[in-house]
Amino acid sequence: MTLTRQNIDSSSSFANFALAVGLYEIGCDSEKKIEQALFFPLTLHYLCNMKEKQFSWRKRAKSFVYAFRGIVMLLRGEHNAWIHSAAAVTAVTLGLWLGLSALEWVAVAMCIGAVLAAEAFNSAIEALSDRVSPGYDEAVRRTKDLAAGGVLLTTVAAFVVGLIVFVPKLIDLL
Repeated sequence: MTLTRQNIDSSSSFANFALAVGLYEIGCDSEKKIEQALFFPLTLHYLCNMKEKQFSWRKRAKSFVYAFRGIVMLLRGEHNAWIHSAAAVTAVTLGLWLGLSALEWVAVAMCIGAVLAAEAFNSAIEALSDRVSPGYDEAVRRTKDLAAGGVLLTTVAAFVVGLIVFVPKLIDLL
C-alpha cells in the first residue's frame, strides 16, 4: 500500500501524526520505517536514509578488503603503531623462546590485538577530527585526548600483563 496523507493514522497523537506527515513529505514512504520512527524518533534520520540492503557474500568479502586496507594504512602511516608493532614482535619472539603456555599466549594475543585496535580507533578519530575541524577546536582537542588516553590505558594494561607473563619465566632462567 502506498503511503498517502489520507491513510496515515490521524487518530494517534498530533505529534506522531505531524511526524508521519513530515516523513512522508521528505520521501520516507515505507510504512515500516514510519511506524518505527513514530516509536523511536531518534532513529528518524537513519530510517529515512538507510538503503534496503540484502545479504551478499561478495559484499562481506569486500568488507574484509576494506578492513585489511585499514590495517595496512595503520601499519604504514602511524608512527605509534610502529612502536606497538615492534613491541608485539618482541613479545611473540620472547614467547616463542620462553615456551609460553596456551593461556599465556591467549593473554599476549589479546593484549596485542587490543593495543593495535585502540591505536587504529585513535588514528581514525584523529584523522576524522582533523578533516572536520582543521583549526583549533576545544571539543576536538578533548576528543583526541580521550582517544589517546584510551590507547595509553590499553598499553599500560598490556604492559602489566607482559610483566605477569614474562618476568617469572625470565627469573627462572637466571
